[in-house]
Amino acid sequence: MSIHEEQTVALSKLECYPKLVAELYTEAAQLFSSKKFAEAADKVEAALKELDGYQEEEKQTWGFAELQLLYGRSLLEMIKCSASNNDDIFGPKVPKVVELQGSDSEEAEEEDDVSEKEDNLSEEICEEVDGEDTNELQKQEIVSNLKEGKEGNAADVEATSDNVLSSDTDQQLTEETNPEEAKESEGEEQDIRELAWEQLECARVIFSSKLPESRLRLAVAYEALGDFGMENDNNEQAAEDFKSAVRCYEEAGYALSRTVGGLYHSIYLALRSIDPHNARKYLKLAAQVFEKRISESQKKQEGQADDTKAALDDEKEILKEIELEIADFDSVISNQEKENSDGMKGDPVTQVTRVEPRKRADTKIELSKEQETALHETFDDANHEMVPNKKSRTCKVNEDHPSTQQ
Repeated sequence: MSIHEEQTVALSKLECYPKLVAELYTEAAQLFSSKKFAEAADKVEAALKELDGYQEEEKQTWGFAELQLLYGRSLLEMIKCSASNNDDIFGPKVPKVVELQGSDSEEAEEEDDVSEKEDNLSEEICEEVDGEDTNELQKQEIVSNLKEGKEGNAADVEATSDNVLSSDTDQQLTEETNPEEAKESEGEEQDIRELAWEQLECARVIFSSKLPESRLRLAVAYEALGDFGMENDNNEQAAEDFKSAVRCYEEAGYALSRTVGGLYHSIYLALRSIDPHNARKYLKLAAQVFEKRISESQKKQEGQADDTKAALDDEKEILKEIELEIADFDSVISNQEKENSDGMKGDPVTQVTRVEPRKRADTKIELSKEQETALHETFDDANHEMVPNKKSRTCKVNEDHPSTQQ
């Protein structure tokens, strides 16, 4: 489904809400496609805030799930950008330092201007003293004293600028190393992570209740939850979510879609460090999807448009990369097995303990009850208990409607 088709489907489901909500969603979707994720999140948050006064049963709609899905995906992309850039969620932690000096060409021009002014001034002085009984040596001495005075003033100015710059830099370092600000920033990012999961999970619950019509949208929600799991190092749950997304696409008739091939590769990435043999199986499945796609495309290659041929060439490159990845991974597995075999000599009894992944709550539970639980509480892995969810990152909302903590 293209971005335009995705927006069209979502807008058709927002008709039961005020017009402003649909307008805000449209703006947010456009910002999201332009990779302006923070601005997109703000727009969807505003749209959800417009629905604060609605009862919970009035929010169990496809349209509300679309808002939550886009909000969660926007927050997730912000988290990804923050992790890749090692920056704060809302912008770089280190302020940009504006250079006090210009470029080399500008400095050269300034030096030429100063030199020219000094020459003109020297000529003026010489003309003034010509009328008097002054010899050439005295003229040169006057000009020399004048130039030395100018250089002294310039040195004073430069020393002052260095002191100011040093003071500003020390102040910046003091502000950046403030432990309270660091803790606040870390807590703010944790709030965003929790909020992103809440929105994606609630969208999944609603879409699950609208099957089979919402199967493709449910697949998108599962894929986003898988990406979220990967970002939080919860690889086993991420693999399960990716598998659920694949099942949704297969049930909708898209078993050989490029998206499914990509999802198989995502499952491989999630499992390669915890279940290498199973990971290799999904990497092979990804290769098989692209092999079948290429085979079917080549049968219809005659008379194809240039863009179709370009897509075919792109998929051939992807398949080649996957095949190289399979070969490399096979080598890693064989080396690892050899090391394990050498290490087990003399120790015939080896017990391996595995931790089973936490099971997701049964989606057959009454929707209003599950929705309320998902919105009010989050499972705390560290303490093994349900804890209250955090507030939205910008808006203060009605406590009676925590699902829109936007």
